[in-house]
Amino acid sequence: MRDAGDFTKSLLWCQSTVIMLYTVIGAVVYHFCGVYLSSPALGSAGGVLKKVCYGFALPGLLISAVLNIHMPAKLLMVRFLRNSHHLASNTKTHYLVWFGCVAFGTTIAYIIAEAIPVVSVNFFSIFFLCSACSYTQFNNLLSLIGAFLATPLAMTIEGMMYAYEAKRNGEKLSWWGWAKHAWNSFIILFSFFAIGTGMWASIVAIRKDVTGGGTVQPFSCADNSGFH
Repeated sequence: MRDAGDFTKSLLWCQSTVIMLYTVIGAVVYHFCGVYLSSPALGSAGGVLKKVCYGFALPGLLISAVLNIHMPAKLLMVRFLRNSHHLASNTKTHYLVWFGCVAFGTTIAYIIAEAIPVVSVNFFSIFFLCSACSYTQFNNLLSLIGAFLATPLAMTIEGMMYAYEAKRNGEKLSWWGWAKHAWNSFIILFSFFAIGTGMWASIVAIRKDVTGGGTVQPFSCADNSGFH
């Protein structure tokens, strides 16, 4: 985006492309796999093709893992080194705090991904939370994390940011302004509803898996790549 005035056009193009790719890929895979679809979906390929698919997906998975670890690590680092020259200097303290934050986030993610009995071990779980889960258990834990973290990140915080900016900039409350405020308020309220109901449904599903014996052992090395 060379011109900042093209933001809306760029946003529409990017979002349309992402929605199209997710919809088409999801529909095609589910069409051929149906109720036997594995989670992660690459486990449905089978045999040599599955290995080839994971080979192509490996760089993207690693990049996603690095991004997910980078955000909380950077937040902690800024908190620890705020108002210090070490924050933007190539000092020993700077690198020690940075690598310490990365190691801390990675360790916490690994423990959560491996200790909860609805997941099993996988290389990528070292980097981010729920890449190691088997079919339904993977979906349930992912749903819990998504409801608790992804929903406020994608809806609640944005709504609050708009309200803050509108108040700071003294936005005039014309009919269009009132309409935007009403829609924004609806998004915030709906996000709270989604967080509560999403977490409740996920917890109930995980509890059902545990009581029904459909779980794996914590820190297990069992192969779950072919589960469906």
